[in-house]
Amino acid sequence: MFFLEKPHMLTYIKSLLKRYFILLLCLLVLCFLTAIIGYRALLTYALLVYLIVTIDGLIKRRLLADLFTSLMTFIFSVTAFVEVGHAFMFKDRIEESTFFILFETNLSESKEFLLSATGFVPILLMVLFFALLGLALVNIFWGKGQTRAVLFRKTYWRLKFFSIISSLGLLYYLRTSLLLYITLQSFSAFQAEKEKLLNLVSDKRGGDFDHVEHLESDADEVYVLVIGESTTRRCMGIYDYYRMTTPRLYEMREELFVYKDVITPHTHTIAALGKALTMSSFKDSIQEVEGSLIQLFNKAGFVTYWLSNQKPIGIYESTVTALSQSAEHRTFTNVSSGQVDGVLLKPFSDALRDEAPKKLIVVHLMGTHMQYSKRYPARFDFFKSQPRTNYNYEKSWKSINTYDNAVLYNDYVLESLIRQLRNVEGRTALLYFSDHGEEVYHTKAFAMHAETNETKDMYDIPFILWGSEAFVRDSALTFQTDRKYSIEDLIYSLADMARIRFDQFDAQRSIFNPDFKETKRYITQKRVYDEVYAQ
Repeated sequence: MFFLEKPHMLTYIKSLLKRYFILLLCLLVLCFLTAIIGYRALLTYALLVYLIVTIDGLIKRRLLADLFTSLMTFIFSVTAFVEVGHAFMFKDRIEESTFFILFETNLSESKEFLLSATGFVPILLMVLFFALLGLALVNIFWGKGQTRAVLFRKTYWRLKFFSIISSLGLLYYLRTSLLLYITLQSFSAFQAEKEKLLNLVSDKRGGDFDHVEHLESDADEVYVLVIGESTTRRCMGIYDYYRMTTPRLYEMREELFVYKDVITPHTHTIAALGKALTMSSFKDSIQEVEGSLIQLFNKAGFVTYWLSNQKPIGIYESTVTALSQSAEHRTFTNVSSGQVDGVLLKPFSDALRDEAPKKLIVVHLMGTHMQYSKRYPARFDFFKSQPRTNYNYEKSWKSINTYDNAVLYNDYVLESLIRQLRNVEGRTALLYFSDHGEEVYHTKAFAMHAETNETKDMYDIPFILWGSEAFVRDSALTFQTDRKYSIEDLIYSLADMARIRFDQFDAQRSIFNPDFKETKRYITQKRVYDEVYAQ
């Protein structure tokens, strides 16, 4: 630049300002992001801006330069929109768990998520994004072009080449801050996790359990595992919530064991149920035994059922659906359009009438998954008054009220399942828990679950047991509801409930066993829950 004549220098500077106005706008948008996530993002994107401008300047043909700049600006704008939008909604950077949720989610659930997260800021960002995109397209037609021959002088080209190589090297060092890198890494990790689960269920009946033994009796046995979705125990009346959102469970509380301190290891479904329904856990970094809860019961001689109101297909086959493949009977009620969980009562009744003497029935609910207002019929639209919250505005009130109504309907579904099971003779039990909880304007100003901006309510889940007289009288079990427990050890507790033993069974990890021992409860990134959320 220093060897240009003054008129040429002024013309060149004017051209740069005109041509890259859009990139400056993008950089301003990213300044907002930097205020939330720190300097690494700003430095990364500043380097990208520099590379785009520099490489554009080295392209002699104007049309190619315009096409390159417009394409890069489009990619840059998309990245900025996604990062800024995520930062405003979750108050943090995009991480691997964000993409795990995306890859695990079907189209309708993605739509629900976006609708639940939208507000003034995301809409403003959307408008800005399309404005930037329009400017990028207009950029192709800017100006008649001016000579770039001076840019190709030997010394100048060498300086530019050196700066590009240096910038690329620095970008490689900062690659973990690039959205594209995070996306590719997350997709690779997701596929690896999915492949692991698919390999686990490749033997759809068995599993890799050794010397499985069922301590049989003459009585029929039916065990029901009800998996909730996005339900935090904080919002349940039976857990002393200020609203009675669980009147039916509360009415039958003398029949229930309501565990007060049970957590999930993760705040999204794939990771939480991946641990709860298999031998995988934070405690065992290397797990020699591969097998799922369904496969264990299969091997113990039980007839297994999987009844789900969740869609069986995500972007690819759901990993939780993959686990269900081992069940002998599978029913999915939510295939084409959203239905409330009451639709599962009929197939549940059919499963109970099956003449098999030993049964495990898994019921997978939609629970209180966003959008909350779609999780219950109109007659359960009960809570409409102003709720208790530190975030007093209409959006928070609506979210809390619809969530509480969804919990109210969840209470109805659970009571209906228990009522049906109560009429079955023999040794029967129903265990209900949620895969993870939900933040609903209690400690932070949003309603959702995300490991990128976690709260205690996302880890605190309900864990409620109902058992028949024959089950409760079992002297081999104990029901101390104040035990601290994580559902990553669920397979040991379910095996204990059903009196199933196998070589890898660990009585100290069953919440129902007299030999149960409280241990460190790990959560995301192998942190200790009781240290992170000390009372």
